[in-house]
Amino acid sequence: MELYRPTEEEVLREMRRVKRKSKRRRLAWGLLIWFTLAAAAGWYVFNQFYTLAVVKGAGMNGALLSGSVVLCRRTNGARPRVGEVVLFEHGSGWQFKRVAAVGGDSVALSQNGRLWINGKAVSDFKSDFSGYDADLATRPITVPEDSFFVLGDEYRLSVDSRSPDYGYVKAEEILAVAEYTVWPLHRAGKLIR
Repeated sequence: MELYRPTEEEVLREMRRVKRKSKRRRLAWGLLIWFTLAAAAGWYVFNQFYTLAVVKGAGMNGALLSGSVVLCRRTNGARPRVGEVVLFEHGSGWQFKRVAAVGGDSVALSQNGRLWINGKAVSDFKSDFSGYDADLATRPITVPEDSFFVLGDEYRLSVDSRSPDYGYVKAEEILAVAEYTVWPLHRAGKLIR
């Protein structure tokens, strides 16, 4: 019986095939490792610094439509500023409202329905008194420290800090500050203060 002896060309071809197979395997493992690391880093950053939330209700129709998906920056203990739209837990669910006043600010509702914060009228606010805090309608009130007076952009439809049943939002209840509308696409972009 005679042994098969491959030609030099067959040996070179087999060596190239084995080398290509080895390269593909290393590439596949490398991509898998990089994809896993990128996914873990993305998950960590997203869960530590950002969150996605869906808007429910018409109270924020000025900036956010009901059903919009919003990318929010987690506060992680930082205090939101006046004018920022915040995401917080209230009652049985999550809500978006705009911070109108912070702890120590004075809030009043005049007889003609104009809202005053620290002696300055909120320019586009005009409403009736129905359902509002009686104290707010008769004299200025001071927002407690570590609390926020919040309003919806659609004043007539929003249930917010003007109502005695709603009250102030405590600092520890605030999860995030709304930054970008992600969906629907025609409204995608940075939120305006």
